[in-house]
Amino acid sequence: GNYSESLSSEITLDTRAAELLLTVSPTAFNPAGSDKSKASVKFSPVAKGADVNKYSIEIKNEKNETVWTSSGSSLPASISWNGLDSNGSRCDDGKYSALLSTETSNGKNPKTSSQKFVLDTVAPTVKLSSPYTLFSPDGDGKKDLIKITAETSNEDKWTGTVQDSSGRVVKTYTWQGTVPSFDWDGTDDAGNKVADGTYKLVFASEDAAGNKASAEVGNVTLDSREVKAFVSTQLDAFSPNADGFKDTEQFTIRTTVNDGIESWKFEIASADGNVVRSWSNADSPNVPATVTWDGLGGDGKVAEGVFVSKLNIVYAKGNTVDVASSSFICSITPPQLSVKTATETGSGYFSPDNDGEDDDLFIQ
Repeated sequence: GNYSESLSSEITLDTRAAELLLTVSPTAFNPAGSDKSKASVKFSPVAKGADVNKYSIEIKNEKNETVWTSSGSSLPASISWNGLDSNGSRCDDGKYSALLSTETSNGKNPKTSSQKFVLDTVAPTVKLSSPYTLFSPDGDGKKDLIKITAETSNEDKWTGTVQDSSGRVVKTYTWQGTVPSFDWDGTDDAGNKVADGTYKLVFASEDAAGNKASAEVGNVTLDSREVKAFVSTQLDAFSPNADGFKDTEQFTIRTTVNDGIESWKFEIASADGNVVRSWSNADSPNVPATVTWDGLGGDGKVAEGVFVSKLNIVYAKGNTVDVASSSFICSITPPQLSVKTATETGSGYFSPDNDGEDDDLFIQ
């Protein structure tokens, strides 16, 4: 008739499967950069379906080597990594990933990995150059464009802007990868020609880790002024014989643009193109308003004949002007005149008395 009874403790049956998610932000960072929002990465773990009692997170490099770990008893809302390994040394640039391992209350050990992210401490690089910074987009085929040679690193995005003297952006360029060498034709984003003035071309890039680089070509001057020149002579003919009358020829030179002249040359040329006298920027940096010629050639002797004056001007902005004067005469040789007379009989005398003998005098 003996009887006994035993009560067991409460038993919980938990078969829930734990689902883990691990996100990372940003996907690229620079622990040494100035952008504090990208100085470290933050992992956001999410566990669904079961409670987590323990966790550990490992940061692995591209060789799958663990460089840093952290663990705890309860899963935090976020975990940060500043790019240092477990010994406190800066990790190398490269791609990394995070492995999250957990132990849940029902004895399961779910794991998950983050997407790959990049530790990048190297800033983009850019080097710009241009053979000239003064141009005239007037369609004459000479310095119509500003030519930019670019050497850059390969980046997700490069931005180039053309800015006027007030900093206003008139044209924008974008590139992926590297920046190719390119030209600016003096137009804005709408294709309209911009006003004459000083501009700068600025190039910049910021990579995903917040590293920045920029460079510019400054003092770019656009000058579309039309250039013309005129040469006129004072005399149609002159005689440099030191008699005080018409001994020199004077040329008057007018130009519509007097500044920005790179070189000039003024020549006296004969009808067959032979240059007998010349002046240039070696004599004066500025084009003279007048040039006086004493009739002497380069050999110090008077040059006689029919001549024209020729003016050539080369502007730094690319324009070239070539003009010539009307022709003129330089001569010191006096006119030659000879007279011959004759009569019908050759007597040297004539008598216009209508007697039929030596009535006419013939003059040659």
